[in-house]
Amino acid sequence: MTELTLQGRDAAGSALAFLRALLKEAFADVLPPAIRSRPKMGFGVPIGVWIRGPLREWAEDLLSPSSLGREGLFDVDFIRSKLAEHLSGRRNWQYALWTILQFQAWRQAERSAVSAPRPSAALSA
Repeated sequence: MTELTLQGRDAAGSALAFLRALLKEAFADVLPPAIRSRPKMGFGVPIGVWIRGPLREWAEDLLSPSSLGREGLFDVDFIRSKLAEHLSGRRNWQYALWTILQFQAWRQAERSAVSAPRPSAALSA
């Protein structure tokens, strides 16, 4: 498998398709026809669960009123209400919140990069 992967995308893709077909055939007597004949499916990323769980503190920090209001780009009350609805489980705003979180994280990184001392300035002092 490693050799096929190193040969390039086409060879690896063909090998994976072959392995999928082989597995379907091997388990044909166990798998229902609906499973065997359906197309390949992806899987969802549990963004909503993450925002309510392990990323909650990070999300609340990036979506705090002070953080959201810093540049005046967002309707702070609107976003805070969506965050509250999401965290309480009343509504699932995972994709909208994730988009704003990514923007806020990018802005935070940009602000940090701009405020960091530049190596050339430190060397010339």
